[in-house]
Formats: sequence, structure tokens, C-alpha cells
Amino acid sequence: MCGYANSQQSTNQQPANAPPQRPPERWADHWGAIATYGPNGSLGTANNMMSQGAAVQAALANCHTQHGSTCEVLAYYRNGCGVLVIDGPGENYNANSGATLDEASQKAMATCAKGGYQNCHVYYSGCSFPQRLQ
Repeated sequence: MCGYANSQQSTNQQPANAPPQRPPERWADHWGAIATYGPNGSLGTANNMMSQGAAVQAALANCHTQHGSTCEVLAYYRNGCGVLVIDGPGENYNANSGATLDEASQKAMATCAKGGYQNCHVYYSGCSFPQRLQ
């Protein structure tokens, strides 16, 4: 007799009416960054980059195209959002990041308010969420 007897069947077989197993989900991280040059208000941003380094370099390059001579990165974020908050006259600014736009905005607004600045508002916001590959 060929094959297995019922008592010897493999235990990792699915019942005939079970739905097929789905392959595990795979996601690609995406990064963003915010760079500025304060003396002339230059702003450089990048979103949906494949690495932190790529996001930072793209934001710095974008800032330099706005005539920022010595731009600096204020924030970078992975699979989330970043915001730049300024006070009313635009003399003070800060950037922050979070899992959501609301979280990043709340953090940056709190920092602005703690500094004693009034009329703080979000000047820039951007998000870089992961992309499902499979």
C-alpha cells in the first residue's frame, strides 16, 4: 500500500475548507526631514525617502536652493510626521516629530509656548508613512 494511513497523516495540513494562508505583510520605511537657515528664513524639506541619510541630504539640498548658506537639520522622522512651528513675528521657530501630524504639532506648539512666545502656529507640516510592499 502506498501513502499514509489516516493515523499517520501530517498534522500541518489545513482542512480542505480553510482559506489559504496569507503571506506575512512587508512594509518599507519612509523618512522625512526638516532643515532651516534662520537668518534668511530658508526652509528645506524632504518626505518619503528610503533612509534617514537620504531624507537629511534632500532637506539640506532643498534648503540650500532657498539661499540657505549653512542650513541645519531641525528634525527627521521615520514612518511619521514632522512640523515646523514659528511664533507670530517669525523670530523663533522649532521643529518636532511624532507618529501622527497631531502628535508632532502638539509637541512643537508646546515647545513654542514654553518659550514664552505668543501666536505660535504651524508653518510647515509633512508626513512620511510606511508603504506596504506585500
